[in-house]
Amino acid sequence: MISKEWILRQMFKVVWFLKLYIRQYYLLLAFLAVFVLGYILFMHWLNIRLLNKLRRPAALAGLVVELAAIIGFTLLFREAGASRRYELELFWSYKQWIFGKNAALGMEIINNILLFFPLGFILTDALRRCSVWRC
Repeated sequence: MISKEWILRQMFKVVWFLKLYIRQYYLLLAFLAVFVLGYILFMHWLNIRLLNKLRRPAALAGLVVELAAIIGFTLLFREAGASRRYELELFWSYKQWIFGKNAALGMEIINNILLFFPLGFILTDALRRCSVWRC
């Protein structure tokens, strides 16, 4: 049975990790918040009410900005001299983060999730009417 003390320790670790993450990656979080909220506001609220003709060009511009952000943040936040490590075990990084207590690896995992999250809905808007994707 899980004790109350164990739950409190885990919650303390989560809060500590989130504080550390926000302190280190505040630029990434600010960019994503502004970009996602601006994109949703323009594409799914203002654009429907004002000009629907701007939807596709704005989605393609958003796709270019998102891809540039992925490339930029990937190169900017990479540590100099970081060694390359290839592991063929499924979810090895998650195991190392959770059970190995590696906070830096956890931050990389969260960065990847946050960076690629907006790409999903931007791709659906940008490539919705593209003839390449039609059956």
